[in-house]
Amino acid sequence: MTSIIEINNLHKSFNGFEVLKGINLTINQACVYGILGPNGAGKTTIIRCLLKILKPNEGGIFFKQKELIEKDIHKFFGYLPEFFFPPKQVSPLDLLSVSGKTKIEIENILSYVGLAKVKNKKIKEFSRGMVQRLGLAFITIDEPDIIILDEPTQGLDPLGQRKITDLIKNLKAKGKTVFICSHSLAQMEKLVDKIGIIEEGQMRYEGTVKDLIEKYECQSLEEAFLKELKNEKNI
Repeated sequence: MTSIIEINNLHKSFNGFEVLKGINLTINQACVYGILGPNGAGKTTIIRCLLKILKPNEGGIFFKQKELIEKDIHKFFGYLPEFFFPPKQVSPLDLLSVSGKTKIEIENILSYVGLAKVKNKKIKEFSRGMVQRLGLAFITIDEPDIIILDEPTQGLDPLGQRKITDLIKNLKAKGKTVFICSHSLAQMEKLVDKIGIIEEGQMRYEGTVKDLIEKYECQSLEEAFLKELKNEKNI
């Protein structure tokens, strides 16, 4: 498969403390890539470097075989943080109107995320799951090539989680590349094409879920994930 993003030897330090210690990863076009790791492993720092919010101390990030630049972020990337906080006193129709899209285009994407029936309802009345789906509409209305999601199902009930994962699958089916940071290993197992496991700022594993499970002869990604981290610590 053709790679769309490559991160090479990425280092990032804060006040002399090295958070990322030479991260390498490759994200293929039209796939779902999941980045996994314990709290404090460096996952969010990778996202912030990828979005050029942070400047790496060393290493490079490449988009479509060229060095990633600020213009690429604005033109080709969409980012949904763990907590999306739209103005509560407006409706989805009002919020998405800032995109400059026509009313028909806005209504189409609200229908796509399952919010057509509440397009004129105040966002303050929405559940967290509805807000997350609105966030997906907000970041994808301009049809970005790369969609970055930080804990997109955190705090949602099972139905809300299912709706979000179905939307992610649909984005992939449309040829989009989705990069997810999540602690929900059961969901990731069903959703991703490739995973990267990071711990203490280092990449421990990159490959398919199937290969990792087979490596440890496990029954689930969660079991294989824990064994991978334990195995690395014993080396």
